[in-house]
Amino acid sequence: MDRLDLRTLQSLILNFNPSGTDQDYTTAQANQGLQEAYNDEVILVSENGLLDHLKSYHEFTWTSSLVTLELASTLKSKLLIELRDITDSSVGDRIIFAGYGFGGDVFWKDKTTMQWSTTGPSSDRTIRATFIAVAETLQDDTSVPQLIPVQFHPLLAWGGAAWLKDLAEESYPVSWEKRIQRMRESLWKFMSRGKPISDPPRVRNLGTQGVF
Repeated sequence: MDRLDLRTLQSLILNFNPSGTDQDYTTAQANQGLQEAYNDEVILVSENGLLDHLKSYHEFTWTSSLVTLELASTLKSKLLIELRDITDSSVGDRIIFAGYGFGGDVFWKDKTTMQWSTTGPSSDRTIRATFIAVAETLQDDTSVPQLIPVQFHPLLAWGGAAWLKDLAEESYPVSWEKRIQRMRESLWKFMSRGKPISDPPRVRNLGTQGVF
């Protein structure tokens, strides 16, 4: 469902007539309600230990002899899981950063800048970053929420409708809350199965990298 589909369902839930001249909610407010619902559901997915479904990847080149490298905007303010040097694959990927910290010659210079020793890498290196994605902004009516499976998109319409009621300082029926919670629990159950919870076993070149 794209944003227009979600807003149409949201309007139906609210008994909202978009052609009316006197409405409680503007289109901008309805769109914001959908965005807030999307943000909330993605956060709840992460808080309930379903991070594998939110993992995303970004590849970049660390140029030869470049000592410091600022994180791409894609990675700033994201939960960074791992950085792998995937330039050479004959002996497996070399992990240069993971949850236990950096390994080898790479370290943080500051919160957004990495440093490769005092000389930079000896050759261009291709780095693959694994991070936890956040809900993207639904830019227009053709935007489709990417982090929630399509069969659970109606949850965002119901959540957006509830957000609009809160915005207007109006109560919404208990039945709404029960429906939202039921759909949310179904989403979590769906995300807890049917997808590998870890990567397949791989050779990792850690022995000579001074991992700490």
